[in-house]
Amino acid sequence: MKKILSVMVLVTFLAATASAMFNISTAGQALLVKANTTSPLEGLGTVVNQTKNMIKCVYDYSVLGSVQTPTGLLDDQGNACVLPVGAIAVRDYLYVVTAFVGPGASVSLSLKSLADLKALTAITALTLAAPLEGALTGAMTLALGATTVASSQPYIWSNGALTAGKLNVYIEYVY
Repeated sequence: MKKILSVMVLVTFLAATASAMFNISTAGQALLVKANTTSPLEGLGTVVNQTKNMIKCVYDYSVLGSVQTPTGLLDDQGNACVLPVGAIAVRDYLYVVTAFVGPGASVSLSLKSLADLKALTAITALTLAAPLEGALTGAMTLALGATTVASSQPYIWSNGALTAGKLNVYIEYVY
């Protein structure tokens, strides 16, 4: 009983301290509670749901093979890596996990149109364990238009036969 009472006193103290520190009105607290529900809200909920997000997509030769035809990237669970319909990609980064191997091969990354995430790049330029900037640098003039059902999965393409390689692709988007 003493433990339960102690926990209740501590929770009450923390709630009062947080309220005093952040000076949140009762109406403001109600809005925040509503904004934290799973369904989108107009007003504050809409603003919260339109913040920048990031998705991690993966190319792994051992799973996807040589990719001499455009091949959809996977998420880190092995499912199709898909941005929400209506997402606007604003920046992308690459990280080579396993060195690419393939004589004379180059790769490109695309979302809405050919090479809009990364232009055709020689695999020798994809440095192992070094972050690389994609084609989207965060400048809104480079941001891609809203995705559709047909353009929501990033894909990779190689102009030569790959025999090894793993690449993480991080895409920042607003939605």
